[in-house]
Parts: sequence; C-alpha cells; structure tokens
Amino acid sequence: MGLTKQYLRYVPGSVLNVIASANSNVKFIKYDGQCGRFVAVGACDNVYIWDTRKGEKFFELPGSKHEVSIIESSKNNTLAVGYTDGAIRIFDLKTCECLVTFSGHKREVTSLGFDEKGLRLASGSKGVCLIDVAPILQLSPLDTIGFNMAALEFLQREIEEKEATQLFLDATLKARDKRKKKNRKDLAIKRAVLAL
Repeated sequence: MGLTKQYLRYVPGSVLNVIASANSNVKFIKYDGQCGRFVAVGACDNVYIWDTRKGEKFFELPGSKHEVSIIESSKNNTLAVGYTDGAIRIFDLKTCECLVTFSGHKREVTSLGFDEKGLRLASGSKGVCLIDVAPILQLSPLDTIGFNMAALEFLQREIEEKEATQLFLDATLKARDKRKKKNRKDLAIKRAVLAL
C-alpha cells in the first residue's frame, strides 16, 4: 500500500478585512436618534455600518452580487443603496432587512437623493427615476441623458401666506381674462354671422 498525499484545495470564501470600497461613498446616518456617530460604507457588495466612537463594525446589511456604488440615508431610518448593475435596494435600519429592490436603471446608479420627508427617492444613472417610497412603487422614468448624474437633490420652497394669496389672485385674474377673451370671440363670431 502506498502513501496517500493530501492536497490543499483553495475555495473562494467571503471577503476579509474590508473597511470600505473605493468606488462607493461614505454617509453619516441617524440611528437611534444619534447623529454623527454611525457611518454607512459600501464594502464590495455589502453595506457596513460602523460605530465611529468604538471604532468597530456595528452591523452589516447583506448585499447582492454586484458592488455598491452609492448610499443615501433618509430621516426615517431607511437607507437606499445603489449598485453597479443598476439595482436600488431600500433597507430598514431597525430590522436590517431589505424592504424592496428596484431595477430601473440599465447601468450603474451614480446618484441618489431623498426628499425632505423621506417619502420620495430620485435615482440617477444615464437617466433619472423617481420612486415613491411610502407605498413603494416606481414612478415613470424621466428622459435619459448622455452622461452620468453627479448629484440629485429635491428643492423645496415654502410659500408665505401673502405670496400664496397673490398667486391665487393672479390665477383668478388670468381665468377671468380668458373668459372675457372667449366671450369677446363669441360675440365677434355672432356679429359676423348676423352681418351675413
């Protein structure tokens, strides 16, 4: 009987010692009412939440098969993560579960932005998609453009009471003017018909 030789076999395993990926952004998040303590980073295909006071990983959000390209957080404990395949996943930070996955882009997601209340999400790649997060449905995509979106932001302008009153009066006057013009045209047509 001969001696058998043991062969060491290498098997691909999980990723070790990754702090953050170079292709993703770093985003401070509000967790348990604390701002500036926790930070979300893209680490290959996962998202790590780091505790900056303790200097250790707090928890991990499971990823997909593709690398994380951008992260955006909202005020209501949700985290939107964009991937290089065009998918967007929305996570609940309390339960660490993926609420929904959208696949509205064909290319890498380059920008994400929540509105002030955290109810709508705008995502950018070569085009822009609007997502209504509250009932979780994707609105129609906007026109595509020839370059990647660098940043997205919802602009909100509060209207004062005087300005709102003025806008209402302007709209009323415009409607009244349209009615007068229509009545003038009708009257001119009636006169032309009567003249014949």
